[in-house]
Amino acid sequence: MVRKISGKYSNTKIHHLDVSGDEVTDIPDIANSLAQTFSQNSSSQHCTQKFDSYRRQAEYNRLSFKYRNLET
Repeated sequence: MVRKISGKYSNTKIHHLDVSGDEVTDIPDIANSLAQTFSQNSSSQHCTQKFDSYRRQAEYNRLSFKYRNLET
């Protein structure tokens, strides 16, 4: 903030992303590459069978959003 006030502030440049040896430079392509990586990392292919079985069972449980909030 001090640098910005004194006029020494410069915009942060967007860094390029290296995906499998290819340089990704466009913002939408960077976002899509990150989203694809997050999707792959959180897929069931990276889970143990025990965890995947637990996850499937837990997904069948209905969520209850009712609460008793006794705070003032």
